[in-house]
Amino acid sequence: MTTILLIVHHKSLRQSLRDWLAIDLPQCRVIEAMDTTAAIGLAQNTVLHTIIIDIDMPQENGFETLHRIHKTAPDVQVVAFGLDETEVRRAGVIEAGATAYLPKSRMQTELIPTLKAA
Repeated sequence: MTTILLIVHHKSLRQSLRDWLAIDLPQCRVIEAMDTTAAIGLAQNTVLHTIIIDIDMPQENGFETLHRIHKTAPDVQVVAFGLDETEVRRAGVIEAGATAYLPKSRMQTELIPTLKAA
């Protein structure tokens, strides 16, 4: 079974993503972390296929979390999302270790196709 790790601080967003993924990707198991420490622990102890991370987490540096996740699980696909829609942000996120970056405004149309393409 494919396992997806959600790293999203906001509980309601994390739950919405989990529910959406359960409907559109029922063959996947979705696990959750609300902060870097929990995410690193799960990445070290779980066989993951994909990580979805909110790069704009409050009180944490999403880029640092992304970098640490990439060091912990370098072969895992990481899809990051955030508010910024610029090419500079996308390039920075990819450079930090993500496989893909999606602005939040395009999550509804692009997340599932991005995950299925992996």
